[in-house]
Amino acid sequence: MQKNFTIEWREITKQTYDTIKPTFELLQPIFGAALLPVIREDTYATNPQLHEKEVNAKVTATLRSVWNSKLQKLQNDLQSDRIPVAYLAVAKDTQEEALGFALFEEEPMKDNLKSRMLDDGQLESIEEFFSNDGVSDEIYVSALMVRPANQKGQGIGRACVFSVLAHCLRIKKIYLTTSAGCSNKGTQTFYEHVGFKNLFTGEFSELD
Repeated sequence: MQKNFTIEWREITKQTYDTIKPTFELLQPIFGAALLPVIREDTYATNPQLHEKEVNAKVTATLRSVWNSKLQKLQNDLQSDRIPVAYLAVAKDTQEEALGFALFEEEPMKDNLKSRMLDDGQLESIEEFFSNDGVSDEIYVSALMVRPANQKGQGIGRACVFSVLAHCLRIKKIYLTTSAGCSNKGTQTFYEHVGFKNLFTGEFSELD
């Protein structure tokens, strides 16, 4: 398969965060378009009386808010030194149009899960499951989004995720969290297809 895209790689620190803001704004429509089908299905399930235009408008507004909240949390985590660095991989076509992206945060798996755990009763399970402290070879995929028209058979999502191994040679483990809902089966299937394995199940804050 011929690859008709390249990966643009950016490092994000608290000193450089502001310079990345215009890129984040350009990527917001991809974030919204990629998640719209999943969230729309859930919205219909809870509000079957809504018309399609109402659902699309409601979900689009919600996803923009979620994206902005995600970026605000990232900035706060960098400024407070909770995470030392983040990375952004953007797939672009030959016309420099963004097709998809992956956002990474350099943070041990245990710390990430503990910060997002909704059920305090499972904190001990996390401590036992991820017993190593001070792990420096792990990275968290905070977001992986590809335009719907480019999601099948082009290898964009896979390339964005695994680009981290070429740019951060010390990274040995890539981890992420996904919703276990039925509407998210396609996402789960993709991650399994590219080699991810289910390690831990729990209740976590969503889309963080």
